Amino acid sequence: MNVAESSGLIRALRQFLPDASWSLLAERPWHSVGFAGTQLRLSANISGKYDGDFAAKLSHRLSTRIFHLDGSFVADIAVTDWFSVAATNHVIVDVLLLDD
Repeated sequence: MNVAESSGLIRALRQFLPDASWSLLAERPWHSVGFAGTQLRLSANISGKYDGDFAAKLSHRLSTRIFHLDGSFVADIAVTDWFSVAATNHVIVDVLLLDD
């Protein structure tokens, strides 16, 4: 099981955006002098039509949301890429999870 699933982040994101299909693209350890955690790159596929401000609005909503996770917390989360193909929006979200 990966950190995104074991921490409950994927479950929390599914509750946040129930129409999205979330998946993990990449995961790697992250360390600084005082903190340890994991950098994640996630993908979400969301059906429907959205305007050009969709990614900015979603990024803002994600960054102001408090996610209750097991053993870690979201230090940073942002939409880093977004494109639409055949009425499906593909969103790339980068996350920094820090260990509690």
